[in-house]
Amino acid sequence: MMNARRITFAATMLLALAALHTSGCSSQRPDRPIVRDEPPPSYADIARVYNERADRLDRVWARAVVRFDYEDDRGRMRREQGEGHLQYLAPGRLALSVGKLGETLFWLGCDEQRYWWFDLHESNQASIGRHQNLGRSCNKSLGLPAHPHDIIQLLGVTPLPTGSIASSARVGWSGDGRWIVVEIPGAAGYTQYFIDPQTYEPGWIKLLHPSERSPLVHAELDNYENVVRRVEGGFFPRMASRISIRTPDEAGEIRLTLSALSDGREDRGRLADSAFSFDALSRAYRPQSVVILDELCPQPAAGVASAPADSQ
Repeated sequence: MMNARRITFAATMLLALAALHTSGCSSQRPDRPIVRDEPPPSYADIARVYNERADRLDRVWARAVVRFDYEDDRGRMRREQGEGHLQYLAPGRLALSVGKLGETLFWLGCDEQRYWWFDLHESNQASIGRHQNLGRSCNKSLGLPAHPHDIIQLLGVTPLPTGSIASSARVGWSGDGRWIVVEIPGAAGYTQYFIDPQTYEPGWIKLLHPSERSPLVHAELDNYENVVRRVEGGFFPRMASRISIRTPDEAGEIRLTLSALSDGREDRGRLADSAFSFDALSRAYRPQSVVILDELCPQPAAGVASAPADSQ
């Protein structure tokens, strides 16, 4: 007989699968179930194969068509769309720029300590907070479906954890048998990966509430393409070029369509330190005001210098 933990995990997977089928893009996935008589692979085997790809996605530069559906600082739902670039440096630096006609309108990013959002379109305002204050009552919401640190995880580029965490990870088949479902606990909640058993690439990634295990945000990942690595031979790692990050109520969404994916080494201006520095971005774009999202918290973002990037 299954114990209570296994029953809870099985129920969670079935609920997660139901949520995926009711989401806006689920019609793109075949829904005919597969009967799985064999057990899923072990977590150690899954992590080994998965990380053969993810370990080589430590640097990513891509052209991006971006759409934001979000709530602004006045409580209004807004939709913004434009073209820009996605830049990522492991383990925790992200830059997503969005503009039109050569003008930067938005810049979303983070380093290992802080996250920020530059709205240069209407409010000409920058907002900044510390990762450690997310979810606390003293911290104001950014209004976006996901924070930059979460976006990194939802892109499917970070390796699965190994070592002691492996004993806490849970593995099973999805209700329709099409996915290996891996659930990993963390300080901020659970992360659930729906992994293709043929390619070991994630088709869905979900972030769950730490106590209620309810979904907070999920991403659908599709249309995998090679990420060109200029100084290496052999096969190139693949990354999803279509990514849709949504809240459970479907009201907020970040939609990315990526192209020309590479490690950014062919151009010295790509993945520059300044792209991941709030101070450098503030000097470059000169916002009229800066909102400290966590100013009421004991350790707010104000006064924390941008962490220096590693040598490129």
